[in-house]
Amino acid sequence: MKSVSLLFCLVLASCASKAPNMLESKFKRVVFEQDSYEKPQFFYAELSNIRASRSIASVAENSLSNKEAYFLGMYKQKIKMEKVLGLSQSNKNYCPAFHNHLLNYKKKLKAASESFSLSKDWKSLADSAQVLSNPMLALPVDSETDLLTYIREESYVDTETVRETFENYYKITKKEVKDLCETGASEGYFVFRNYSKYYSSDRSFNRSEDALKALLKVTPVTNYYLLDSIKVGGASGPDYFERQMFNKLNAQWFKGYVDRLKQPNKNISYIKD
Repeated sequence: MKSVSLLFCLVLASCASKAPNMLESKFKRVVFEQDSYEKPQFFYAELSNIRASRSIASVAENSLSNKEAYFLGMYKQKIKMEKVLGLSQSNKNYCPAFHNHLLNYKKKLKAASESFSLSKDWKSLADSAQVLSNPMLALPVDSETDLLTYIREESYVDTETVRETFENYYKITKKEVKDLCETGASEGYFVFRNYSKYYSSDRSFNRSEDALKALLKVTPVTNYYLLDSIKVGGASGPDYFERQMFNKLNAQWFKGYVDRLKQPNKNISYIKD
């Protein structure tokens, strides 16, 4: 019951929050409780309709358990983030809880040919409030300020600040992967499991704005959102483990939402997954 209430708090918008308070009214921001701005509270668009896709996931892409999909998805996302930062792979030879999984899926976990870049005109993006297609702008620069606020207040941003902002976000995933390797579970995993078990099949909830708010508090979902926004080459869309993860959450439509954000002339409130 404790783990169920954890997601319930994530879904509600009334939980106490510490987040930078500057945003145009046409955007909204996820809300959750934290004493300082350490975990990003991402911006999102108002949704009115999400049309279901008729595509059916293959058995091969729905063969992992919830815990396997969560861990392997997070582990590969960690590898991608290390590629962005030019870091050597951490936790490479120590993961007792998932040792066999890392051996069995070694080829699929191998760093893909995708390319990422943190080089953007962040000043122009902040000035134009393109926060939906550039979730980097929601990341904490310090315990009080997100990147959007920092750029607007300082009127510039240097490459090192952007890198440090991304690296601090990467450390959240790195720590959780370490916890999963050592204990086989994490607080983030229980949020994922509860969403999959109690909410994903609820038609009145899934494919709604409330579902979007909840998904933007599931770490591998926001990792996908963020990494996709800085991808400059390679295969598009979720990778093998991310597809399984989205299948577990019954949230294949989230890819359509992210893709729609890149098309400013499209109506964001209507998405087909």
